[in-house]
Amino acid sequence: MKVKRLLVILTVLMITAVSANAQNRYSADVDFGYTLSLKKWGLETNDRIHLTTTHGIMFDEKLFVGAGVGVEYAYDSEFCMLPLYSNVKGFLAVSNKTSLFASVDLGYLIYLSEYSEDDAFYFCPAVGVKVGKLKLQAGYSLISDKITFGGIQFKVGFIF
Repeated sequence: MKVKRLLVILTVLMITAVSANAQNRYSADVDFGYTLSLKKWGLETNDRIHLTTTHGIMFDEKLFVGAGVGVEYAYDSEFCMLPLYSNVKGFLAVSNKTSLFASVDLGYLIYLSEYSEDDAFYFCPAVGVKVGKLKLQAGYSLISDKITFGGIQFKVGFIF
């Protein structure tokens, strides 16, 4: 089942890449981040650190569509997760080097540790600013499996 999900995400990325024309170009970003978990209904969830990479097509410097993979580590409980997601970003230019953007990640989270045998739904809307190749963003990370938990996510990264 996990392989099928990964193949769907990779297929979407390949279709996007094939549809590119001269105005569109390949783009990628690498982010390092921290998620500050929120307590919900008395549940103690864990803060997480993460490293993600997203690859896709930039359409006319205003729209990015791609797919990504990462690793998240909850250091309090020592469990590791692998997010597989599709990503859409919309950019609004403020100056030649600076843009504001809104981003949405949507996909699955595979637990790499003994935390759970099931995959989880992964959703992360965010807003940010891009200055040159540097990217700063803040968002809300939502993970839903047997329970639902979320947190405020901060990322710093580079766009290539």
